[in-house]
Amino acid sequence: MNSLVQQAELAHRQGDLETAQQLYRQQLSADAQHVDALYGLGTLLMQTEQFDAAESFFSKALALEPDAADIGYNYAICMRNKGDSLAATKLATHAADCAGQDEGFSLNVCSLLLSLNEPQLALSQLARFPHNSQASYLIRAEAFGLLGAWDQAVALLRQLQQADKNSSQVAQALAIAAGRLRDYNLAISAYSQYLQLITPGITEYVKFADLFLLARKIDQCEIYLGYAKDAGAETAEFHLLQAKLARLKGEYSRAVSSAEAAVAQNSSNAEAWSVLLEIAQIDELPSLVKRIEESLESGDWAVYETQLISYVLADAHTRLENNETAFTHYSRANAAQNSHMKALNNRYDSAASDLACESTLQQFPCYVRPNFESSGHATPLFIVGMPRSGTTLVERMLAQLPNVKAGGENEALGFLVSQYQKDVAAGRVASPDRMTHQDWQILAARYFDTTPLFKERKGGAASEQFITDKMPHNFQHVGMILSLFPDAKVIQMRRDPRDVCWSIFTRMFSESHNYACDFESLAHAYANARRLMDHWVALAPERVMDVNYESLVADPRETGQQITSFCGLPWNDDCLNFHKTVSSSFTFSELQVRETISDKRIGRWQPFEAYLSPLFDALKRAGCID
Repeated sequence: MNSLVQQAELAHRQGDLETAQQLYRQQLSADAQHVDALYGLGTLLMQTEQFDAAESFFSKALALEPDAADIGYNYAICMRNKGDSLAATKLATHAADCAGQDEGFSLNVCSLLLSLNEPQLALSQLARFPHNSQASYLIRAEAFGLLGAWDQAVALLRQLQQADKNSSQVAQALAIAAGRLRDYNLAISAYSQYLQLITPGITEYVKFADLFLLARKIDQCEIYLGYAKDAGAETAEFHLLQAKLARLKGEYSRAVSSAEAAVAQNSSNAEAWSVLLEIAQIDELPSLVKRIEESLESGDWAVYETQLISYVLADAHTRLENNETAFTHYSRANAAQNSHMKALNNRYDSAASDLACESTLQQFPCYVRPNFESSGHATPLFIVGMPRSGTTLVERMLAQLPNVKAGGENEALGFLVSQYQKDVAAGRVASPDRMTHQDWQILAARYFDTTPLFKERKGGAASEQFITDKMPHNFQHVGMILSLFPDAKVIQMRRDPRDVCWSIFTRMFSESHNYACDFESLAHAYANARRLMDHWVALAPERVMDVNYESLVADPRETGQQITSFCGLPWNDDCLNFHKTVSSSFTFSELQVRETISDKRIGRWQPFEAYLSPLFDALKRAGCID
């Protein structure tokens, strides 16, 4: 006859949790230190989301058998679900150590570490094993993604895809990683393969259409939305994508009807509400705001959606000139975002920022003047500056010229520099002052090879084709730009720090912008950005140009002609009519660049002046304003 624990385990496996729990407790009444019963009951209680009770039993079991990897692993899952990431991480790494050379178990631990946002720890665990299994590759790729190293994730997944062309999981992961790298051609190719390996449905068609929208391939986006519709799509995701497409095309009536359909399906769809509020006329805003607030009170909103809608509501109250209410919403949204950053161990570190700034200045007291021949690619034009400083406006103006293509915010250079710095630290490559011309050429080729627009135009006359790269934070890498690309020009956007910082504060930026959530960090980040940009323009005035946003707005023709002349481009009055064309940019400025140039965005901080003393004080301490 089976023991009580054996009977309990059988009932547990069969899903009879009530019987299993009774049997576990019966065994513990007879022997309070029965490890299997403690562990089994802890697991059962965790499954039923009784995490506090489960923790107690796991703790007792692990104390009795501290080297039991399975106990430590499930205990870690319990603590993660309880919200104690620190305890979960310690338990997970301990479980992996106890498992020794059990690769399968360690891969499970690595997946758990990734769910705890500990990619570096996961990579450390993986380093103990050969990297030849599909699961290992996928976990490593996910870890690189969490670290922001999407280029490395893509490289791994492409290797894996070559080894196994029939894996839908690999194809899907590659599509996601390539999309995050903004290599939309590769992402589309990978997702197309994924669709061939599965039986696609509404969800897959909508996601593929969304990918085409991101790539600004409007016709293909509409085709796959049509497939989704034919399959009976009436989901919130389908209607939201229709709304975003219509907004991009300037079809605002259609955008509104689609967004309304999305919120009818899901009243906590913050993006759909955002579309409605952005397009709404001023007299329509009060009723929209009331509807959103009613939904917030009665609905079940996810954390991300709640954060996003706070920014959206704040924008609506700003338009209504309810400035105090708007400021309250902005402050609440940023406080939540700050808490999110803290949970990710990603709070802004001013000392680290200073160190990085100083290191960059020391690395590039001058720049290498490469003498290697043209790469055969189009010539890059870099537009840099703090976010919200006017980079999108300049790109849209230049993109009206027939020989200029807008490349948008390209993350390739940031990834390239990050990996290069790691390689220098590890002694794998030379520092900038010791790089040969061939070294620079190889590094430049990596940038071109990971940037779709440059790959598409390879072989054209570089003097006749230009592609913009308007990733704002590339102001950190201008020294590298000057050395990597002998023909490249850099346009640095400057704007009133009060407008820049306030505008950033009013937008929900990604985790990479960890300075964006509080005034002190914003002021510090702005000061370091200015310090770097001052250095670059002094270092290479023939290749780096400062453009003042306020001057550009005041006299766009004169300032625009100065920009085109600096870039070696002919002026065309079409540069002033950018608002008439569909934007290739997908940024917070997307709707703004559909408007003609005006000064209405100058002094945006002024209506909130009564609430901004902490920002002004921080900017003064940072030396940014008098």
